[in-house]
Amino acid sequence: MKLDKEEAYVMAIVCFEKAVCFESERLRYKGISAVDSENLVRWRSNKHVYESAINSRAINLEEHEAWFEGYMQDKKSLRLVITEKKSGKDIGMVGGECKDAFFVLSYYIGESDFRGMGYAGEAINSLIEYVITNTTIQVFQANVLPSNRASINCLSKIGFVLSTAHVNGLRFTKVV
Repeated sequence: MKLDKEEAYVMAIVCFEKAVCFESERLRYKGISAVDSENLVRWRSNKHVYESAINSRAINLEEHEAWFEGYMQDKKSLRLVITEKKSGKDIGMVGGECKDAFFVLSYYIGESDFRGMGYAGEAINSLIEYVITNTTIQVFQANVLPSNRASINCLSKIGFVLSTAHVNGLRFTKVV
């Protein structure tokens, strides 16, 4: 059955539960919850993380709590804490939101000791697999600053291609 763009978008919105849990070879993923707030704020306030992000500024707990309240009601968004299996340590976040018939990614490895180990690529691929298994979404995008070489390299390694340069940076796309 072929769905048009609007039908695909509606089906994707219906599917995102916040309490999702799954794993990949080296990582576990669980839907973010209020207990993750301290780590999420610490990671998003890390200079390396926020200077590499499209939203290039630190956040505080009040801002996070306001965002989180809206996030919990938003059926088109999904955010997951990334946990390294070997150490049991929470190391970052992967997620995104449906926009039209696309899933726009958001991700970072917040713990500096775990960067450069391929965890972001593994997390993105696992999220993509989850989304395509549970929705009709087949197009994934990531917006990246031109200065974020690590993200550009990561996305390129896992099959994303540069699709546009725009006012907010570079847009990478992957169709599965």
